[in-house]
Amino acid sequence: MAETVRPMFPEALYLDANALRATPPTLDTQPMAEIAAFASNYSMGLFVPELAAREWIAHRTEITIRAMRRVVGDSRDLGQMLDRAPPKAKVIDDEELRRTVHAVQMRRLTQAGFEIIQRPKLDLAELIDVFVAKKPPFDDGDRGFKDAVILETVFAHACTSNSFANIVLVTGDKRFGHPSIGERFLEAGTRLHCVQGPSKALLPQTVEKLNGMMKKAGAVRFRDLLQGTTSFAQRHQHEILDFAMENAQIGLSDIEGSGRAGVLEESSEADAKLKYARILSIDAIRPREVISAFPWLKGLRERTDGREGILITVAIEIDLTIARPAFARFRAPLADPSPLLVERRFASTRQDIQEPITVVRTITVNGSVSPEGFPDNLADLRLETA
Repeated sequence: MAETVRPMFPEALYLDANALRATPPTLDTQPMAEIAAFASNYSMGLFVPELAAREWIAHRTEITIRAMRRVVGDSRDLGQMLDRAPPKAKVIDDEELRRTVHAVQMRRLTQAGFEIIQRPKLDLAELIDVFVAKKPPFDDGDRGFKDAVILETVFAHACTSNSFANIVLVTGDKRFGHPSIGERFLEAGTRLHCVQGPSKALLPQTVEKLNGMMKKAGAVRFRDLLQGTTSFAQRHQHEILDFAMENAQIGLSDIEGSGRAGVLEESSEADAKLKYARILSIDAIRPREVISAFPWLKGLRERTDGREGILITVAIEIDLTIARPAFARFRAPLADPSPLLVERRFASTRQDIQEPITVVRTITVNGSVSPEGFPDNLADLRLETA
């Protein structure tokens, strides 16, 4: 199965509780903003398993309760030191604090773009078997039950509910990186990429990981799309050539080889003649062939219609009549002949030579294709003006 799962943009990212612990309660950090930008630009889903969310919120709740008790204690101490009534501090009981923190943090997760995914129905007997066998994420001690629930939640969501091809799991727990866990996901058709490390480093490492995955996936996608678009453009050659002739704007500088049009090597002999010649007339312009088609990837030319942009190179032939300078030499008589002079004066006159030549230029045509069935079944070519 491993050979069939190719590098692609990750379709989903999952955060464990320890990845959230390094963030402030507002989740307002630069790495979190960059992750949200990745999700928006590349249609990557952001998810937090329910148990991980509850663990993180419980952590934030305990911090809040301790802070409230410090406020009350500090207020009492301040009153005693100043020998006056302590400053009033509104005391909120623990249960109200828990409800408030839970509601606020769940809202912030949602506002940050994360969806809370519920745990699936778990086979307790199967979990006990894994625990007894000490298979990851269980260890040699009694730890691992919480991690097992989180792992089953991610597996059910990524492999059963959605059939994602590539996912990223951000966790401080190294047990999630065990090869047996990755193999289990691969057998279900999903490649699991783990980001692991200390809590404070997890989100910066995640941004670095996503950057690397995007570059690799972009290179693979470009290669595949390049193979498909060139042959696809060849099959639509007549349509493309007709469009090019109807819409291309070719200037004198393009014909002379100094404009935006490309110059092919096979045209070098004619271009050498054209370099020192005058163009007397443009006799014909005709399309010859589609040379290549290159894909525009995201970041190069953004499309909002879900189609793949392609840049098609077309060769055209241009028939010209040129005037090339030539010089005729003849012996001129001396004005004052003398037998001592052995050299004779020579003179010349310019005599232009008219000659037909054909130069070859390349121009570009913008197009787009439907990526369904990518990369072999590209369809629905649309040609567009720049």
